[in-house]
Amino acid sequence: MLRVMDHPNIVRLYATYEDERFLYLVMELCEGGELFDALAEATHLSEPVVQVAMRQVFGAVAHCHSKQIVHRDLKPENFILQKNAEVETSPLKLIDFGLATYCRENEELTDAYGTVLYVAPEVLGEKYNHACDVPRHRDVRTKPRLSAPLVARGVRRRLTVVVGF
Repeated sequence: MLRVMDHPNIVRLYATYEDERFLYLVMELCEGGELFDALAEATHLSEPVVQVAMRQVFGAVAHCHSKQIVHRDLKPENFILQKNAEVETSPLKLIDFGLATYCRENEELTDAYGTVLYVAPEVLGEKYNHACDVPRHRDVRTKPRLSAPLVARGVRRRLTVVVGF
């Protein structure tokens, strides 16, 4: 999947090599760490800084969708800063396509994948499409309340849910 990605806010895969035991990925060097950690350390982000960051996030997601790819695990931990600098000055890069899949325009997915605290509500209904990657205000408000029932529901309904810590 990463081979078809060519976007300034998606980590680049330059080459792959394989031997008898391992698969080696040569990827773009990003030294800045996770967006999650940068946000936790920041005491204040101005509205213009947030606008720039969100423009990068939405641009990366839109590019994935233009290639008919659904990431399914969007969260601050899966955006890294390219440089070891503040959020204001370092480009963001979308990483971790381990749960990503192809999804044509009118196709619906039925397998529930995602990180418990960030999964979109429609994924829990096991009938969703690329819109599960689009953050919504209601998701932010409901996440704390969804986390416990989701774990129980995942066991009962045999959902594949990746718990991120």
